Amino acid sequence: MRLNVEYLRQAAAQAGDDSAYNMARRLKVSQSTMSRLINGKCSPSAATQAKIRRTYGISLDDLMTTDIPSAA
Repeated sequence: MRLNVEYLRQAAAQAGDDSAYNMARRLKVSQSTMSRLINGKCSPSAATQAKIRRTYGISLDDLMTTDIPSAA
């Protein structure tokens, strides 16, 4: 499973977080961690998943996906 980045970005934008920096601050994770998550370089830990779900009101099913990203 991988992070559903588009869904996360939409939920974050609705909360007023329009950048990885703002998301990192609100979630209390490092900017480098947030950048790696958004760029698909790593998957969120269980603790980070919980922070994201709690902060942005996202269900686990919406946060994580089994879809394979399309090549750009």
